[in-house]
Amino acid sequence: MPEVFGRKGVRFMKREIKEGFKIRTVGEESWQTFDVPGSAMTTYCAEGILPDPYYGTNEYEVNRFFEHDFEIQGSFCLTGEEYGKENLELVFYGIDTVADLYLNDVFLGHVENMHRIYTFSIRECAREGENGLRIQITSPVKFIRSYRPEKGREIHMANTGTTLGSQYIRKPHCMFGWDWGPKLPDAGIFRKIELFAYDGARLLDTYIRQNHQDGRVSLTFETEVKNPKEDPVKLSYQVYDPTGELLYEGEEPSAAIEEPKLWWPNGLGDQPLYRVSV
Repeated sequence: MPEVFGRKGVRFMKREIKEGFKIRTVGEESWQTFDVPGSAMTTYCAEGILPDPYYGTNEYEVNRFFEHDFEIQGSFCLTGEEYGKENLELVFYGIDTVADLYLNDVFLGHVENMHRIYTFSIRECAREGENGLRIQITSPVKFIRSYRPEKGREIHMANTGTTLGSQYIRKPHCMFGWDWGPKLPDAGIFRKIELFAYDGARLLDTYIRQNHQDGRVSLTFETEVKNPKEDPVKLSYQVYDPTGELLYEGEEPSAAIEEPKLWWPNGLGDQPLYRVSV
């Protein structure tokens, strides 16, 4: 069931997209059931197609698996209420790593960074009812091999036990081997996918700065708002102390706390937490 938010009617809905996914090696006919989050290697190991890569010298046999490209397919149903919202977005919290994304065979975008969250507007290509999602993942090994850096930015060395050129891809370098670990540059969807349906603006992140001086702390808030239609918006802030008492409420993006309770590392004191609501 989707989560719903909004003071005046249902303005914002979100839910996870994770059912009904499958994966195959590009060029093969057979599909495997795929869990989101999940990876190609864990899926094929669970199906008994690949041996345990962490046992004995299986790493060397499994390593050939990562030369393949993969295709992941899934589907989800848009309700009439969701489809009726002004804004529809798919948010991918973790794509591993080089991939092209399609919804209903319409190209959404190309990604090359495992460390980023990607948001795609699907208002123009989504439809009420069934929608098909397709993710074409390129082998990270082939990506590195074909990568052509700018002149003067070539990499000519590799750490002990690692793949030469792994620095060219935005993916954890330890997945390409280390003196303590195997070369297992996996691929897949390693964090959740969410659907957002909303009217008007959407509240994103708030960055809180602290300035401690003379037994008090001054807080300043920087809030990011996604506002496709540039509708007028008003932000309000509330700050609560660790006991739940309201210390500040207002529209000014700043607040001052007298004699704040400080957070200490384990063993040196308590870890009281203040709560900020935007």
